[in-house]
Amino acid sequence: PRSTVTKRTGEKSGGDYRLAYELAVPAGQTTASLTYTFAADGRIDVALELRPAGEKLPVIPRVGLSAALIPDLREWSWFGRGPAENYSDRSEGYPLGVWFGDVAKLWFPYSEPQETANRTGVRWAAFLDQKGSGLRFLGTDGQPLEVGAYPFGQDDLENRLHPTDIPARD
Repeated sequence: PRSTVTKRTGEKSGGDYRLAYELAVPAGQTTASLTYTFAADGRIDVALELRPAGEKLPVIPRVGLSAALIPDLREWSWFGRGPAENYSDRSEGYPLGVWFGDVAKLWFPYSEPQETANRTGVRWAAFLDQKGSGLRFLGTDGQPLEVGAYPFGQDDLENRLHPTDIPARD
C-alpha cells in the first residue's frame, strides 16, 4: 500500500514556488509531510518528515521517493558504496568511493526479478547526459542516502517470472 495525499498547498515567494503535501501513511495513524521547493535558480529542494503514530505499528519497510528521468540522463555517478549494488544488510563489504556507469548496466538480472541496483552510503548522485548536463541529488541533513536506478519502473519487477519479462522503458 502507498501513502495518500490528504492536503495540498502551494505558494509563491519571490522567484521560488513551494508545494506542500500532507500524507496518510498506511501504518497505524502515521502521517507525513512532503515539501518541494522549486527555486528560481533551478534547484529543487525536497523535504520529507515521517510521523509514526498508533499502537502496534508494523515495520515500515521503505520510506522514499521515486522519479522517472528523461532517457538522455543515462550516466549515473555517485559518491557512496560500490561499485556493485549493495543494501543496508550487506553494505559494509563495499568500499566508499566515486563510481559511475550506464544506468542500463548497473542493475542485476536476478533469475527471479526482484529489487536491484541499490547503492548505500550515498553522499551525492548525479544523472548526466553525454554533454555533462543533468541532475544531482544530495542529502542536506548530514545523513547518507540510498539510491537505485534502472531502465524500467520499480513496479515492472512485480509478478515477473524471468528478467526477460521486464519491459525496457525510456
